[in-house]
Amino acid sequence: MKTTLYVERDSFVHRLHPTVKVFGLFAVFWSIYWVDNPVALTPLALLLLAVAFAMGAMENVYRLRWFFILIIVPTMLTWMLFYRVGRPLIHIPLFHVSRASLMFGLGRGLKVGELVLASVLFLSGTKVEELAVGLSRLGMPYRLGFTITLAFRLVPLFMESALTVVDAQRLRGYDFDAGGAFERVRRYVPVVVP
Repeated sequence: MKTTLYVERDSFVHRLHPTVKVFGLFAVFWSIYWVDNPVALTPLALLLLAVAFAMGAMENVYRLRWFFILIIVPTMLTWMLFYRVGRPLIHIPLFHVSRASLMFGLGRGLKVGELVLASVLFLSGTKVEELAVGLSRLGMPYRLGFTITLAFRLVPLFMESALTVVDAQRLRGYDFDAGGAFERVRRYVPVVVP
């Protein structure tokens, strides 16, 4: 199983200078941060998906689909249920669902999803070495840039080690896929926690 997100392609994103990529990521984050309306966030989501398609990163988006769902859906539901503004459409003692809370929850979910999608696109089109160059050209201190790039190098190694442990446990007959969702998550805890 592939543990890195980088996709080797010759797309326009891959050919950009690393500094432009880092600045572009910051610009996308900044534009997402200031918008809460889901109607205004939708065109940016479509643009990010078009960029993902153009640079060949849709395989990473598909590979991480459950991660996107696990991040976006709880965020949306939490804001929809606990954001208490407007006339309630549904009112249960602890929960207050109004049109405003539905729109706000949808906006927050889209916002988080777009932040993750932009990060996945950045990592799909940027090598770790390019990231180091981009950060140093933007004036980031060497130690901080080195720490960030070191983290990007170590995460795939840790993932690869965890996947090796999972494969070894499967060979011994341990079934990670048995039971319901909570049972499956519980079975992965010994792999994640040393």
